[in-house]
Amino acid sequence: MLGLWERDVLELFIYEESEGKEQGETVKYQEFNLSPEGAWWSQAFENVHQMLKSCQIESTYPVKTCSEITQEGWRAALSVPLRSLAVKFDINTVRINANAILGDGDSKQFLSFTKLPGNNPNFHQPSAFPKINLINKK
Repeated sequence: MLGLWERDVLELFIYEESEGKEQGETVKYQEFNLSPEGAWWSQAFENVHQMLKSCQIESTYPVKTCSEITQEGWRAALSVPLRSLAVKFDINTVRINANAILGDGDSKQFLSFTKLPGNNPNFHQPSAFPKINLINKK
C-alpha cells in the first residue's frame, strides 16, 4: 500500500519557533498530508525528520476534508481546529509552509510555497519556513 506522500499529495507544515517551551513540551512542528480523494495523515515531529513517538494522531482527530477530482485536475481542503493541533504556537511566531507532490516517474513535481535550501526535495526544513502574520479577529 502506498503512503500519501508517494502519489499526488498536498502537505502543510506548522512550526513553532519559540525557544521558551515549557518543560516536557517537545513538539517542534506538525505535518499534514492531504490526498485528492480527501484522505489525510498527520504526524508531529520533535526534530527534523524525528517523529514524536508519544503523539498518536487518531482517525477520530477532529479534521474535516473535502475534495473534488475533475478532468482539469483536483482540489482538496483540510480543516483542523487550532486547539487540537499537537503544536501549540504563539500567533506571533508561527511559521508555515505548504507543498505539493504531483505526478509520478520522470514527470514528478515537487512544489513548495517557499524556496527551500538544497537541490533535492526535502520539505522538512522548518527553520526555512516563512513567518506568517495571523490576525486574531475576536
